[in-house]
Amino acid sequence: MNELRKAAEMALEALEIGYDSAQAEAHQFHAAMAGYKPQRHAAMDADVQKIAAAITALREAIAEQPAQQEPVAWMYVNSDGECEQIEYGDPFDDPSVTPLYTHPRAREPLTPEKRLQIVRESKSPADIIDGVEAAHGITKGNT
Repeated sequence: MNELRKAAEMALEALEIGYDSAQAEAHQFHAAMAGYKPQRHAAMDADVQKIAAAITALREAIAEQPAQQEPVAWMYVNSDGECEQIEYGDPFDDPSVTPLYTHPRAREPLTPEKRLQIVRESKSPADIIDGVEAAHGITKGNT
């Protein structure tokens, strides 16, 4: 779970606690002070509604974010490009490490700058396709 998602879920939990407290306090105030201080009644109700709206917005934002997939193992590749070993713990600080996932990771769209670079460096439509595939980590044998 990425740090932003974890923080959002913690904030949601805190807001839910705050909502319950604000709602209970408003209920007690309304029962004890019925007919008195109408502005205070309205302010407390508005606070409860603001917290409820924040909870709804945060729940929707969390639901829209896909869970960040973590690697399940790490593959170490030798200078010949062959798999040398697979580790299931934390990876070593090594440039030949390739993260392994249970499902393919979602690929991000290319930036406008990267698109332009690929087109400028290409001499044919096939070169453009190869450039896009390479930018997404797709090479011969791992399509």
